[in-house]
Amino acid sequence: MPLRLLVPEQQIATIANRMCFCVDLGQIATPTRFWNPLGAAGDSLEVIGRPTFDFARPRLRGLAQALAPAYLRIGGTEADRSFYALDGSDPTTPPAPFTSVLHARHLDAVGDFARAVGFELMLTVNAGWGARSVHGAWLSDQTRTLLRYVRTHSIPLTVLELGNEPNAWPYLQRGLAISPERYAQDLLALTSARDDELPGALVAAPATAFFPTIGEVPSIVASCWPPRLLAAGDFQARALAAAERLALPDIVTWHYYPGQSDRAVGLHKYRFAAAICLLARLLVRLGFGSRRQRNPSVWMRFVSRLVSLAALGSLAACVLVHVVVTPVNLKSLSSPAVLDRVAVWGRAVRATTLAVEPPSRRPAVWLGETGSAQAGGQPGVSGRWAAALWWLDQLGSLSTLGQQVQCRQTLSGSDYGLLHEGTLEPTPEYWVSVLWKRLMGTTVLAASAEGAADTLRVYCHLAASNLPPPRWRFPGMPKPPATRRPRTTCLIINLAETPTELELPVWARAREAELWLLQGVEGRLDAAELTINGVRPHASAEGEVPSLPGAKGALDNEVLTLPAAAAAFVCMG
Repeated sequence: MPLRLLVPEQQIATIANRMCFCVDLGQIATPTRFWNPLGAAGDSLEVIGRPTFDFARPRLRGLAQALAPAYLRIGGTEADRSFYALDGSDPTTPPAPFTSVLHARHLDAVGDFARAVGFELMLTVNAGWGARSVHGAWLSDQTRTLLRYVRTHSIPLTVLELGNEPNAWPYLQRGLAISPERYAQDLLALTSARDDELPGALVAAPATAFFPTIGEVPSIVASCWPPRLLAAGDFQARALAAAERLALPDIVTWHYYPGQSDRAVGLHKYRFAAAICLLARLLVRLGFGSRRQRNPSVWMRFVSRLVSLAALGSLAACVLVHVVVTPVNLKSLSSPAVLDRVAVWGRAVRATTLAVEPPSRRPAVWLGETGSAQAGGQPGVSGRWAAALWWLDQLGSLSTLGQQVQCRQTLSGSDYGLLHEGTLEPTPEYWVSVLWKRLMGTTVLAASAEGAADTLRVYCHLAASNLPPPRWRFPGMPKPPATRRPRTTCLIINLAETPTELELPVWARAREAELWLLQGVEGRLDAAELTINGVRPHASAEGEVPSLPGAKGALDNEVLTLPAAAAAFVCMG
């Protein structure tokens, strides 16, 4: 018996009318500093010899226009290390302690691209070592210079974000440790700079990093010393609580990836350290063949035990890192348990904003950075059909929580790009992003499948094609009775290894439903291409994207048969 699709008219949330895509500042500033395209562990950053991101490519612009209107976020770890050289000078080496330079030509290229394709810009401003006084206070001088340049050159910058992942700065920014209360004061300084230099722009913060298994990344270094500088896992809540008395951000941002890639050298470092310690322990135990070791001295016993503890500590750290970062593979990205974690932390972030009183002051919530695997994506997994299933599910899941925007890392670059870096060939994740934008509206509806297992995911919105309601000139004039239910688009995902059948609602049967059935080529999770209603989509050499019409009359007796590891958009009404 087919399962029944239940779509009540209850509206549970609204989202923004645009998506968000990222280009890392490490791809733009010079020298470029971004993830090794080979996906190798160890030397994971390619610093020298990589050209800056080319925003002028016609194919890139054509493909980006299919996603517009949208936000383009320029951020990443390098955002807190970049020096702004916007006065016409052309320094080849950034002044200490900066590691890269953002030139005026870079900012002009970003602005020209955004204007041409219909994007608005979100920029993470430098809040790292180079933008701070000797006492740790954030200095707004460089940011004010940048905002003046943006205003005078009509660059469509509409969102400013204060720093990138401040709870992880002790790890990413050479031990920089800023308390949440200090960060709230910095946020006040950014708000003041915004009001003076670029009124109307929105301020976003605190861009805290979350891991799948532990949530908000605890700043272990800073929480150990001084004792209360950063309590583990509560940076966001404390920063917002302090900001209530100073200046709340317009948007609360957080970062989340479902797991880690092989480029995350920390995992390999711990494995290497464990191997070295075990080898040292063995050598000490054997005593290098020395007869004296048969009756070891107190000093040698101490060394032996110390090396043993180091070996055990390294192994424990390896296990801990493995659990915390959650390595990504094809199976994990299609696992309900893994996919459901983002909603856990999404609800936690929402609870933090709901604590702000009164409700009129509560910030919107954006997932400010996300991708299929942290650290450049996982080769052979990111950019494949399994990653497209993950992306679709996360878009639907966080929309039910009212998360306004999700910023996808990256538009193009490394393995997790929506477009292949060299050829700009679209990945399955690009195509499902186009369909989401075209079909799913801003009003989120309650939806479920009666009796379904957790491998069947259902998300329904009022369709993007619905016209806005009429504006009545006379307040007392009665509204005419509705003659039909608004068009509704449902995204249905089958993560199971077997097909499933779903019966459409009664109200949808009298009208033709449109279907977009999405599968990896040959039904494979590792497929580098997808099919839409059995056809592989292709963009032209200039980046022109086809219309991708839905199939009408494709449902058998109002029953949708969804193959294993497949997804479908169904537009009804």
